[in-house]
Amino acid sequence: MKKAFEKKYDALVRQINKYVQNGKKELLRKAFWFGFEAHKNQVRLSGVPYFEHCVEAANILAELKMDVTTIAAGLLHDVVEDTGVKLSEVRSEFGEDIAQLVDGVTKIADLKFKKLEIEKAENFRKLVLSMAKDIRVVMIKFADRLHNMRTLEYLPKKKQLLIAQETLDVYVPLAIRFGIASLGWQYEDLAIKFIDRKVYNFIDKKVAEKSSERMKRIEMMKESILEKMNKLNIPCKITGRAKRYSSIYRKMQEQNIPFEEVYDLLAVRIITEKKEDCYAAVGVVHTLFTPVADRFKDYIATPKSNGYQSLHTTVIGPNGRMLEVQIRTEAMDYTAEMGIAAHWQYKAKNTDKHLDDQLVWVREFLDWDKDNSDPSEFMKSFKFDLARDEIFVFTPQGRLINLPVNATPLDFAFAVHTEIGLKCIGAKVNSEVVPLYTTLHNGDEVEILTSSKPSIEEYWTSFVVTSRARTQINRWLRENRKLQYIKLGKEMLGNELAKHGIESKDIDTTLLEQHSGFTNLDTLWEALATHRISAEEITRRVFPKLYKSAKTTFFTKIPRILKKSSKNDIHEPYIVFHGDYPLVIVLSKCCMPIPGDKIVGFYREDKGVIAHRVKCKEIPKELSHNAQGMKVDWAEKIDKVFPVSIQVVGADRKHLLRDMVVAISKMDINVVGIHVEIQGIVAMCDITLEVGDVQQLKEVTQNISKIKGIQRVKRK
Repeated sequence: MKKAFEKKYDALVRQINKYVQNGKKELLRKAFWFGFEAHKNQVRLSGVPYFEHCVEAANILAELKMDVTTIAAGLLHDVVEDTGVKLSEVRSEFGEDIAQLVDGVTKIADLKFKKLEIEKAENFRKLVLSMAKDIRVVMIKFADRLHNMRTLEYLPKKKQLLIAQETLDVYVPLAIRFGIASLGWQYEDLAIKFIDRKVYNFIDKKVAEKSSERMKRIEMMKESILEKMNKLNIPCKITGRAKRYSSIYRKMQEQNIPFEEVYDLLAVRIITEKKEDCYAAVGVVHTLFTPVADRFKDYIATPKSNGYQSLHTTVIGPNGRMLEVQIRTEAMDYTAEMGIAAHWQYKAKNTDKHLDDQLVWVREFLDWDKDNSDPSEFMKSFKFDLARDEIFVFTPQGRLINLPVNATPLDFAFAVHTEIGLKCIGAKVNSEVVPLYTTLHNGDEVEILTSSKPSIEEYWTSFVVTSRARTQINRWLRENRKLQYIKLGKEMLGNELAKHGIESKDIDTTLLEQHSGFTNLDTLWEALATHRISAEEITRRVFPKLYKSAKTTFFTKIPRILKKSSKNDIHEPYIVFHGDYPLVIVLSKCCMPIPGDKIVGFYREDKGVIAHRVKCKEIPKELSHNAQGMKVDWAEKIDKVFPVSIQVVGADRKHLLRDMVVAISKMDINVVGIHVEIQGIVAMCDITLEVGDVQQLKEVTQNISKIKGIQRVKRK
């Protein structure tokens, strides 16, 4: 067996020698035979030695012209996950760089998951986190997945479908996002082969039936174009092929048409030396063949976000059949096929802005999602972020901005500059003032109206579509919330200290840090503001002597409330107090808590105990009256409905209010009150409902959100 792998090693070295001279050959040899020894007793389901998979992954990386370090990591990518080798051993033998690459593609092994879906999502999250640190991680994963897809036939049918669907959902759009067309189309063709084998085999048969006839048409077309290009002294290379099976399959599915009605089954590619020659070639093609209206796209002047550049046109070719023509330079063609791999090769010697931009996209997504604890939601969001088409819009100065479909002026503002997004107060599209949630279209000219200071609204995150916009909005909200927590926490402690005749300014902050139990003061202020600890508890920790002589505590005052209440005043206890006395607690009217909300109680001698939502903006007022915070919870069983207010914003139209009321009434939910205000073309509706809990509120807001023209539904 070793002799066979010696030949495979030599073949891998020959492949690398085509583009790397005097590389780290000793490192490659060491990694190859280390991997061979680690896997030598393992066999894949196909019956071949397991290490053959690692070698094939390395060959794919070499075809993508990756550096020797990445290829070595590719040879080792399964040793930690599938053998007894520890990551520390890889680190010791090969260094930190390779250890991090191997760790990046290694599944999480030291945690137990209740569901397979959660395990897959957590492993995917780990991959994306590693990818954000080093793009070579995803290149190794790309190679690993491609070889697994090539050998998928040996797995059970159920597993084939799961892996093929995941490849279609994640790896195809990820490869396209990184501009690696050579991987993208292979993933897609292989995935469809296993997902819909019957249709795949039908397409294979149909394409093969008239392949010679199609190639004749391509040759005729190539000869005509070459003759004309030669006369114009424009050097070029022309290739032709049938469309990829996945492209034909997608067209059949999306347009619901049979194979015979897929007219543009052929594609011709013209490769020129210079950019200006690409436009001359378009003129030649359109002179020789009739162009199809609205089928010309200039991705040279307006490149895709993954760096793809090319001219696309569709013409009526020989025999009256439609045919797609792509025209680009050799450099553009290489980038189109190799994508981020091409940029990585350049990065080794220079600074590559495009590669950096690609990593920024990944990092911005992670920054936006870092507060999301649900791994399944992470995976769903990442897939959604990948699977978007693009539009091109312009600034008033003519600068081109590339955005995903359904982007808004607010997404545009953040794409131009973070400060413009943060200070945005309005927008003009094609010289007309529009709401910030307006959907932009190709060719729109967008002007952003700004204020002198940031004016962020929390609901903005409900309609922006780019990770950049979401990230910056959430970051500003977090930082602003932190400042508010610091201010509120200081006030809360100050009020408590004032009861004992101590002024906040007289407190030694070092003493406060030492005895409060918190690592720094900012953490302490946030804990106070979010009611994770009370100001009284902090005061007790720092000044324990203040409480030794106290004859009564807050809890001894509780019976006074009970004595004032007759039996007729005590209603069904849907809120419980964590203390020595059972209480019926009044719900605050300002924030309208409902079951499922996190709540906190405040005791005031003049009003008793009032329960607020923990994020209620009126809590500082309670504290200004020296109200004492206390822990309260919802009872386990509650058979009651509670009033709650929501705000609905949408485009004003006939029957909008009727549609909302119908959607609410279908859920058997009572509407207590409605107030509607029209501002230009925008309708703002404040609706008070009676619901049983947070889940029912979520369901009704989701139903309202689905109504035509509704832009935002938010709880007040």
